Amino acid sequence: MGYIEVGDLYADEVRDFLVCVDVPTGDADMTSLTKVSCAYKDPISKDKVNLEGQEVKIQRPENITKCSMSIEVDKQRNWLQAAEARASAEWGDLGGAVATLKSCRRALPESAAAWSSDHLCVTLGVKLKEM
Repeated sequence: MGYIEVGDLYADEVRDFLVCVDVPTGDADMTSLTKVSCAYKDPISKDKVNLEGQEVKIQRPENITKCSMSIEVDKQRNWLQAAEARASAEWGDLGGAVATLKSCRRALPESAAAWSSDHLCVTLGVKLKEM
């Protein structure tokens, strides 16, 4: 169980969250991963609002076919890896930061986002080179 504290949002503002989940082994056709809910304070009425989300499940086919990663997920994953390198440097682990940066720079050109010529991915490549 966990939570993400979002902070203040403006009307129609969108934020993405990348959540890594360990998927248990099993022989069921469907596996439940998580159930997402939302709680917030209405800015006008000051009432607390609770929204129950749907359960997130994945199919567990007997035979695995080729699947591809979502470009949006790949973009977020690339930025997260770069942020981890920066955090390592800020905490004084320069060796870990350099290793993570090198790993990111090697992996980035092979990512789905890079293959799609995503603008943010190109920007990330430039920033990784600068770091």
